[in-house]
Amino acid sequence: MTFTIEESEVLGATGEPIMTSKLSWGRDTTTTIHDLLKNQQGSSATRSTRLSGASAWLKTYLAERDGAAAYPEIRIAAAAEGFGEALLQRARQQLQLKSESKGTFPNTTVWTLPEPKQP
Repeated sequence: MTFTIEESEVLGATGEPIMTSKLSWGRDTTTTIHDLLKNQQGSSATRSTRLSGASAWLKTYLAERDGAAAYPEIRIAAAAEGFGEALLQRARQQLQLKSESKGTFPNTTVWTLPEPKQP
């Protein structure tokens, strides 16, 4: 069964109006909560593709800056490309980037590409 949450006014003990919410039931449905969450989050293939795209972008972004950049700059550039912070953090983990604080107050976090593995 579907429902909506609607604004409602009730009277308080002394007759004053109080704004609250009420649950209004709708029609029956066969959609499950699992179906709703799956549609909301997208398929695992879509998430994997987004992560691959963000990782490739991040690797290129850092490579164009001699392998390192300040996180605030990365975050702004990533947002301009449509990559959110959670996706950016997953891309950082996938690429095994080094993350360290530089400077004194206020310090800045810098992400660095890992050193190439020696053969």
